[in-house]
Amino acid sequence: CCLPPTSMEHGASEYARAVYYGRPLFAVMADAKMLDGNIATVLERMFLLEDVKNWHENRNTWINFLSTRVQMGQTTMAVTSDLVAKGYANLSGYFEETKAAQLAYLPDPVCARLAMCMMDEHFAFKIKVKVGGILETIPVNGMGKNWWTSKLREIFSTGLVRPEKGDFGEVIVALYMLFCADLLRKSTNEKPKGKDEDDDDDDDDSKKTMVKQPPYVQFSVSLDEWLHRLKSGGRVDKAAKVNPETGDAVACNVTVGFIQICHNSLRSYGES
Repeated sequence: CCLPPTSMEHGASEYARAVYYGRPLFAVMADAKMLDGNIATVLERMFLLEDVKNWHENRNTWINFLSTRVQMGQTTMAVTSDLVAKGYANLSGYFEETKAAQLAYLPDPVCARLAMCMMDEHFAFKIKVKVGGILETIPVNGMGKNWWTSKLREIFSTGLVRPEKGDFGEVIVALYMLFCADLLRKSTNEKPKGKDEDDDDDDDDSKKTMVKQPPYVQFSVSLDEWLHRLKSGGRVDKAAKVNPETGDAVACNVTVGFIQICHNSLRSYGES
C-alpha cells in the first residue's frame, strides 16, 4: 500500500508519506491508524528491550541507534545476535575467518526518525514499561550530538565495531552530514504552524506521541543552507542567506532530505 509522494492522505507531512516506503509492517500499521499509538513500543525495541532508564550505558544500544542512521561495519556475533533478536537489524554477512558478522539496517523512516530524536538533547518522551512486574511511566531524554560522537569514537576505539577498509572516515563524515541536516530540520519543525505555544494540551501519559517536542516530520532542508552548515562546522551562517552584492535574501528551491546513509555494497576495493 504505497502512497504517491504528493498524496495528502494519512497526513501531509513528509514523514507520514515516507512511512509507506519503509518497513512493510509499519506501512500496514499506519494504514490501520495503529502506528502512532505504538511508537513507544517501537522505541522500546530500539532500546533492545533492556533497562530503558539506563539506556545510555548500554553499548549495544548506542550501536543500534547509530547504525540505524549510518551503516558502520562489522561486529561480533554476540552483538549481532542482540541487535537482530531484540532490535530491527538484519544479518547481511558472516566471515568465518574472523567470526565477525555484518549488519544492515533497511531504509526505515520510522526508526530513523526516532534515532534522529534521540540524537537531540532537547527531545523528551514518556514510555510505559514493566519494572519488576509493575507498569511504570519512565521519562526518556535524548542526548546531544557531541555525546553521540564521543560514543561513536569509543565504539571504534574498542574494536567493538570495525569499519570496512577505508570506511572509518566515511562513517564519521556521513554522520556529520546527517547532523548538519538535523540542525536545520529541528529549526524547521520547531516553527509554529497555526497554533500558539500556550495552546499545548496538558501531558497525557496515555498518548504516546511526541507533542511539545521537535517531531522531525519534515525531512527536506534547503541545499544551500545545508552546504553552508557543512562548511561552517554546523553553525548558522547568517551571511549565507543574503546576496553580498545586492543584500537581497537568497532563496534556494533545491532541497536535500536524506535521513539515513547506507554503504554501497557494490563498491569494490580490489585486491589491495
